[in-house]
Amino acid sequence: MESLKQKCTILMLAYNGINDALDAASSLQSQWDYIDKFIVGDNGSNEANKKLLKENSENLNITALDQPDNLGFAGGFNRLFNEGLQRSDAEYFLILNNDTEATPQFLEKLLEVAEPNKIISPMIVWHKDKETVIQCAGEFDRVMMKLNNRFAGMHKDDVPSGCHEVEQTDGCCFLIHRSWLEKGYKFDDKLFIYFEDVDLFFRLKEQGVKFNYQTESLLYHKEYGASGGRETFSPFRNYYFYRNRFYLAKKIHSGLTKYRTYWRLYSLAMESYREQILEAPEAAKAIRVAIRDFFTGKMGKSYIP
Repeated sequence: MESLKQKCTILMLAYNGINDALDAASSLQSQWDYIDKFIVGDNGSNEANKKLLKENSENLNITALDQPDNLGFAGGFNRLFNEGLQRSDAEYFLILNNDTEATPQFLEKLLEVAEPNKIISPMIVWHKDKETVIQCAGEFDRVMMKLNNRFAGMHKDDVPSGCHEVEQTDGCCFLIHRSWLEKGYKFDDKLFIYFEDVDLFFRLKEQGVKFNYQTESLLYHKEYGASGGRETFSPFRNYYFYRNRFYLAKKIHSGLTKYRTYWRLYSLAMESYREQILEAPEAAKAIRVAIRDFFTGKMGKSYIP
């Protein structure tokens, strides 16, 4: 390919999940016709992982950046946005979780439907069975402060094929035109991790951006790889999920609606607390800490186990 309009630059963060990042990069080696640069930011992992990333970077054609402090998903990717714009002239950037595995034609099918005013995500399927859709794509419920996932739980073969327009799509993997990054659109680093994609997508939507997910592009996702897996209770995940849910409500709502939403979120959080306190006491306690920290203004990187 001669035109960078037909290519993207991939941005990926790796914390201590370096092996996941290397596996993700390996799964994309057959698709270099569609890649301009592949930039992996270390995001504050230990020295052994930094060494492993550098040792494998040449074989995998990736640019490894030693980022000494962990800025979370939001801050880490904001830093990569700046690096990507400086190092690549590609028209599109792909934001990609490190705990993923690309399938053949993954990038080709994304780029086929790419447009400057669109955010495009692939169909995302759970890596364990390679059949169940775990797509975060649909309409955002501003009353319950959650995304109504239109296709989650379906068998991948039962999802109607094509490029579906939704209100929001999946922050685990999305293609964005470089012009939005050049205009300064980035994640709110007060969120650190979780809901940072929802917040960014709301702001882009205000500028007329449309959101789609492309079923012909398929990606496997381990899901919650940064916080212990989807099948376990996690203090880390609980803390950022519940705290940031309140913060997003604060940004979306005002007046009495905001305080009604706070009460609803508090009630839901306490239900989860009671359900988890015996089985996973540390995870349950993190819910209470999260709510306290939100109301005392403690945002950003506040909880690292």
